Amino acid sequence: MTSTKQSAAPRGTPTDAAVSRPAALRRRDGALWDVARGAKRSAVQTMGRAEVLADPVMRPAITAVRRYRGGPTADGLIEHLQAGRHLTARRWGRLVWWEPRRRAVIPIDERRYVPKTPARLLRQGRFDITVDRAFSDVVHHCATVQGRATRGHPWLVPEVQDVYRELHERGYAHSVEVWRDGQLVGGELGVSIGGFYSGDSVFFLESNAGKVALAWLTGHLQERGFLLLDTLMVTSLSKQFGAHHIPRAEYRRRLRVALDADATFT
Repeated sequence: MTSTKQSAAPRGTPTDAAVSRPAALRRRDGALWDVARGAKRSAVQTMGRAEVLADPVMRPAITAVRRYRGGPTADGLIEHLQAGRHLTARRWGRLVWWEPRRRAVIPIDERRYVPKTPARLLRQGRFDITVDRAFSDVVHHCATVQGRATRGHPWLVPEVQDVYRELHERGYAHSVEVWRDGQLVGGELGVSIGGFYSGDSVFFLESNAGKVALAWLTGHLQERGFLLLDTLMVTSLSKQFGAHHIPRAEYRRRLRVALDADATFT
């Protein structure tokens, strides 16, 4: 007895049923998808409008509850960073600890990349760079420049600013300052633990000053033996320095190694 084995169609190849599906049904399905997408967009827009309308009431209430409960602490921030979580703001100023499935990192090993403009400005000495000289000023600017204190979901609220100042006094939080003619025009704020650095915020008051701060930071971390630079998210700025996403499991593995590394920021 012989048998004939029918080979399966290659993945992605339309089946006979799909090819023979009436055009009217395909058009109907497409229309249904369009309706579903439109309904989703409408729901998101409605929630956005509701959030704006409720903000004058909800934000002060949530802020009062946060202050009553004590809000984030310096020890808590360190513990959460070591566990792979970072602080973020949600609707109406709610502060939560978040561990996304994909993590954004900037290479600081042999793959480190610096865009041409900030690299040239550093070589030319167009800006003066200092570390931890004006920490409070950097915190203030990171929280307020370009409307950050009132636009969207600001996370660097006054209580969190106080936490960073305490961490700075304890040697965890650091700032990179960029100066021109004695004026602070850019900077970066972050937290270091072992060979791990959490790059939390960048600001600029002059074109390219933020890029120069980040360019100097990545070189400094490489020289000091750091192994992991967490950039929280891939932005238009961090992407220029090679920021990319890695899976949560890979991030956790690299974080454990970095935390045990013998490295210091200063």
